[in-house]
Amino acid sequence: MRKVTVALLIMASFAMGGCYEDTDITLHDPGVYRGTTDPLLAKQADPEQQAKLAERFQKGQSDR
Repeated sequence: MRKVTVALLIMASFAMGGCYEDTDITLHDPGVYRGTTDPLLAKQADPEQQAKLAERFQKGQSDR
């Protein structure tokens, strides 16, 4: 009986450990991206890429 109680207490402690929520507050500046650099950002500035994206958009939106 004691082993069952100990096992239940251990399982309950693991189950309650999964309920932990970090309470730290992260404040972000609106309109400012502070993450890692996006490799697609430089590619987006290429006029050839812009033309490809515009063509792809037109093909996808033509049925609407």
